Amino acid sequence: MNTAEDLAALDAALTVRRAAGAGGDAEFVDVVIALRRAVVVAAHNPVLPDLFGEFAPALRQGLIDLVELFGLRREDPHHGDAGHDALVRAVVADDAESAGRAAQTELESTPARLRAAWFRWTPACPSRCPRRPVMVRRVRRKNADESPTAPAARCPVHLPAGGRA
Repeated sequence: MNTAEDLAALDAALTVRRAAGAGGDAEFVDVVIALRRAVVVAAHNPVLPDLFGEFAPALRQGLIDLVELFGLRREDPHHGDAGHDALVRAVVADDAESAGRAAQTELESTPARLRAAWFRWTPACPSRCPRRPVMVRRVRRKNADESPTAPAARCPVHLPAGGRA
């Protein structure tokens, strides 16, 4: 059961999250993490706050890196507002099933969004990107005729139509 303090914290965190689209990437990530922390606290699970506190610093840096690397907020600085609204509404209503669905939807949409961003990402020469070996390896696993660890001759972003070098 959520307390009045939980509800006030969730409402405040959601309000700040909605306004965060205008801020910088690090600020945006901090606000998203604060909202998720408020959801964790409202769950009243004695293990979750400590667990979240342990991995939040790594999560923060990873999210900042992803947002900056792929420019994820350039197209839609308010991406995720609806999902966070749904999650908070479900938590406020004490509706665990709806909260689970909202979280699952977010978890399923994130990889698709990252894949789309990867294929739009076109710096001057991606082959010089220090992250290239990891990223290219993951993308190339989709090609059944190639070894999952085979180095790519060219970045998949710059392959001709049809996807072959």
